[in-house]
Amino acid sequence: MYGILGKYKKKFSNIKDDFVSYYRYGNQRFVLDNRIEGSQDYLSLACIIKNEGRYIREFIEFHMLAGVDRFYIFDNESTDDTREMLKEYIDCGRVVYIFYPGARMQFSAYRNAVKLSKSRTKWLALIDADEFLFSPKGSLKDILKNFESYPAVGVNWVCFGPSGHEKRPKGLVIENYTQTFADKNHLFNRHIKSIVQPKEVESISSPHYCVYKGGRYAVDENFNLIDGNTQNTPYRACAFTSVNSVEKLRINHYITKSVEDLREKRMRGYPDGMPPNNVDESLERFKVDLIEDKVIAGFVEELKKRLFH
Repeated sequence: MYGILGKYKKKFSNIKDDFVSYYRYGNQRFVLDNRIEGSQDYLSLACIIKNEGRYIREFIEFHMLAGVDRFYIFDNESTDDTREMLKEYIDCGRVVYIFYPGARMQFSAYRNAVKLSKSRTKWLALIDADEFLFSPKGSLKDILKNFESYPAVGVNWVCFGPSGHEKRPKGLVIENYTQTFADKNHLFNRHIKSIVQPKEVESISSPHYCVYKGGRYAVDENFNLIDGNTQNTPYRACAFTSVNSVEKLRINHYITKSVEDLREKRMRGYPDGMPPNNVDESLERFKVDLIEDKVIAGFVEELKKRLFH
């Protein structure tokens, strides 16, 4: 079983890294049973979450369908039923669960995810719980095989707003929210999130990108370097591409979900320590020309079977 075993009272030098991994929070030392049986994973996913119990099973099941082998879930002091919703996945080893308290913990979680996984997975996707990573062409694994000579792949967002929902609707996130920017090259859609080879990561610079060993850079899905020379970006040019391209790899980013969800999200705050946006400001982003985008719809039927049968 994977999960927190409690405070570890011995010195770090007594911990055998091939059996456990550990992290420090303040003066507390935590040990994680992280034995992964069988062959090495090809694709894993790391995510820091808080109070995502309502949506976490859809997130996990969707990504298993998309091709993810294992999940490193850092729980940032959830007070809802998140742990209970994850229990079956923790028990079978699909989820490596780490209770991860504290403020502004996203970078720390990502650093630990890279450390925990670097000898256990070829690829590690660093994304959030409102981001759904997939390939319109099939399994993520099949696509990533073409990028093994690069340290990372930057995947563009396709951003979705409330799609007319004031209150939280019943049903799947991927089915309920379908309205995105008519301008596919909207600045938000030129953002990337990263799928990295953990062994190639030098440091974590942003929730969006890393610094890689040997001065190397990530590429986009068309093998263009993401080297910081992108034009017309407000900050952190390595977090953007010049144009949005999501034919092979894409992330549906459900920024707001319903207005009701957005208000709850604002109360939780952001794990990278950024101040939460005003609700009206967040909604204002989507007061532009919008279109329907249902590329993800091919997952709906099988996802419902897994969740509701």
